[in-house]
Amino acid sequence: MIETKYNTATLSQGTQNGNQMSAEWIINHLENLPSQFGDLGLDIIDDGYTSVLAQVATDGTITYSVLNDLGQIIGSWVP
Repeated sequence: MIETKYNTATLSQGTQNGNQMSAEWIINHLENLPSQFGDLGLDIIDDGYTSVLAQVATDGTITYSVLNDLGQIIGSWVP
């Protein structure tokens, strides 16, 4: 799962379903996909995923970070 933010934008903290890109937040969104996606969300949960933040700088460069289950940056990620 990847979330992209531009310039100084940050992940939302303390949403109804946990911090944006936390395991709780991602699972809630995957479990509540529209019906036209069938069981895709549940399949992703079952198969596993990597939570990634892509930060786009004003010059267009992109930095990727891997996130932990709390939606916190724990290291860099290479696509």
